[in-house]
Amino acid sequence: AEEKIGDTIWVELAESLNLPLGKLFSTDHADVPEIGYVNDFNTDDWLKLINKNPIILQNPIAINGDRTMLITHRSEILKFFGVDSAGLEKTMGHEPPTTSSQTKDEDFTS
Repeated sequence: AEEKIGDTIWVELAESLNLPLGKLFSTDHADVPEIGYVNDFNTDDWLKLINKNPIILQNPIAINGDRTMLITHRSEILKFFGVDSAGLEKTMGHEPPTTSSQTKDEDFTS
């Protein structure tokens, strides 16, 4: 069963991203039902809409401690969590590359 995110959490996420609540959602996607004119929506309107139509959240929101980021490109999630090339260590051009996992407790072989 899907668990819904509470209204307070949505508001806090928007505040931590420094965005109006409506900027977290997209009503342009083909799977979103016809909603109509959303420019005049207030916070309560957006909360009702997300609770009934979770598909309007088109981009993931990354959270790490006090930091949050609306992810719009795949590479942003790696940067947000400080992961570099799936845990591979960078080397100088004349050094052989480190090809073993450099990320603690991660197994990238399966």
